[in-house]
Amino acid sequence: MIVAMDRGLGQVTVVNPESEDGRRKTKTFTYDCVFPPDSRQERIYEETVRALVDSVLDGYNGTIFAYGQTGTGKTYTMEGVDDPVNKGVIPRAFEHIFAHIEKSEMQKYLVSASFVEIYQDRVQDLLAAKKETLEVKEHPETGVYVKDLITEVVGGVDDLHSLLMRGKKHRQVACTNMNRDSSRSHCIFTVRVECSDLGPDGEQRIRLGKLNMVDLAGSERQSKTAAVGMRLKEAAKINLSLAALGNVISALTSNRATHIPYRDSKLTRLLQDSLGGNTKTTMIANIGPADWNYGETISTLRFANRAKNIQNKPRVNEDPKDALLRQLQEQIQALRKQLEEDDGVPLTPEQMAFLANPTQEGAMTMMMASPTARARQTQKVVVDKIVHKVVEQGVSKDHFEELKLQAESEKQRLADELAREKERVLQEKAQLEAKSSTLIQKIQEKEQVLNKRRQDRMALREKLQDVENKLLVGKQLLDKAQKQEILLSQKKAELHRQRMEAERVQRLLRQREDQQLSLAEKYETQEERVEKMNRKLQQLRNKFQEQKQEIEDIRADNQREREEMLETIREMTKLIQLKELIALHFVPMEEHEKIKARAVWDDESNDWMLQPLAFEDDELRRPKARPDSRRPTTEFARLQNAMGDESSRFRTRDVLDLQLDEPEQLTQSYDEVALMHH
Repeated sequence: MIVAMDRGLGQVTVVNPESEDGRRKTKTFTYDCVFPPDSRQERIYEETVRALVDSVLDGYNGTIFAYGQTGTGKTYTMEGVDDPVNKGVIPRAFEHIFAHIEKSEMQKYLVSASFVEIYQDRVQDLLAAKKETLEVKEHPETGVYVKDLITEVVGGVDDLHSLLMRGKKHRQVACTNMNRDSSRSHCIFTVRVECSDLGPDGEQRIRLGKLNMVDLAGSERQSKTAAVGMRLKEAAKINLSLAALGNVISALTSNRATHIPYRDSKLTRLLQDSLGGNTKTTMIANIGPADWNYGETISTLRFANRAKNIQNKPRVNEDPKDALLRQLQEQIQALRKQLEEDDGVPLTPEQMAFLANPTQEGAMTMMMASPTARARQTQKVVVDKIVHKVVEQGVSKDHFEELKLQAESEKQRLADELAREKERVLQEKAQLEAKSSTLIQKIQEKEQVLNKRRQDRMALREKLQDVENKLLVGKQLLDKAQKQEILLSQKKAELHRQRMEAERVQRLLRQREDQQLSLAEKYETQEERVEKMNRKLQQLRNKFQEQKQEIEDIRADNQREREEMLETIREMTKLIQLKELIALHFVPMEEHEKIKARAVWDDESNDWMLQPLAFEDDELRRPKARPDSRRPTTEFARLQNAMGDESSRFRTRDVLDLQLDEPEQLTQSYDEVALMHH
């Protein structure tokens, strides 16, 4: 083990196992926090990530990513395993976010998440059912984003964990000599937390915090991983993107850089805001303690040492234009307004009675209950009373005959009138029946409209309920225990920040004390002065030698990386030459030209794409058969026929010859050529 750590000073000391002069040369790096191998996942989260997640909940952007050599535990640090003790940064951040929401007061939250993968410098959505290469775009107000990326609204820790597991099933993982489950791609799990509350001025405001949790693929050396074929190509792409990340960090920490190469890879493009932009960024550098990994360990520590010098400019994202929470609130208000508007036409009492008895008899009863029908019925009763009154009056015999004639004529008149009334009643009945059928149809149509309106209202209520369920509302009243728990967690976080600041100040004081002691020294004799000056000179000489050795080590590392890249180039060149040789001897030249004509360079995917084939005919033409045989015949079968073998296996005279038209030959016969050795 060549690595030693001092948690108090935040220092990592690495011993060079290949010291030539017999003395063990060491290199020391200082960071904000260091964690020995026996550190627990909870401690790492509490000291490095908790404050970052708190900032995201306050409306800042935050990014945490793990960087290091392959096989050093980056995925374990970020994801961990499924148990309460060893779970990693990502699941602990899930719990932290929703615990804060549960304890908040009078605030509305909307939480959404996305999961993206960068495989061979191609951006893919891990939550999509079908993997497709997505485009990286940039908006002048919202910054860099991935077009058509799926972002799902979540309502709890289980939803986020389900998205994480769903995306992990689609992530590219393979086995190498250094890692059984080596990540072959970079992945970014992003959680957006939108909060709506009252600002200091009493107005409603929306704050948007975005947390990017990045699991980088590890840097690889082909000599150690023994990667070939597709694994070698993946390793080359991984190293290329990590080199682009290193170039961006070097440019950000250099005073002479005039251009930041964010566009050199998809990784640096997506992390543009996290590197020198509007984001609070935390980097976890994973190293290997074995002497076999000395070069990679030093390279990782140097990378982290440069990265901590980047100066970001974080700010609270207040009232952003792309806030989903505002859109949901507007949608809820529109749905409520639509439900409150009553645009239905009220039914008459007769129509309501029909809805209770929707039959033809009910419609007739309703029509007969009209004022005209009641008037006619009253008039008929009055006439009957008059006739009855005349009949009952007593008269003389002569006058009786006269009255009898009058009665008969009156009876005939009444009979005629009754017939006319009956005919009129029948006509009115027919009209009533026609009107009743029309009314029944209208009422049925009205009932259908009302039923559809009821269904629409129910659908609107369900939609409103679904939209409101997406909003997470903090408790309106917290009990005393919960308030104390919140205060305790805040005090704990504040104590941690104070401790970190005290350790930083202590380191600075030690450095200043050393400088002041060297300046305040007084000498009693000239010999003592010469001795101490010689000692200081020796210290300066040692520091000079250390810096000189550091430069030589950096040059050696660069040369070693260059040789590794050249070796990778040689291996890939061999593969290209092999494929070119196969294509040269087995693919006709006209097919070469067709492929070249179809090949188009795609800037987005950074690769050659083949355009679809365009055929003149609807069907492909079949190749030409052998003209001297009735069926396909092997060389061995022809030889057996020539030797007189009568076996039915090689006999072709029993095969029916239909004299088929011979199609045009589209292939070439193989002619053996001498292979050139390079």
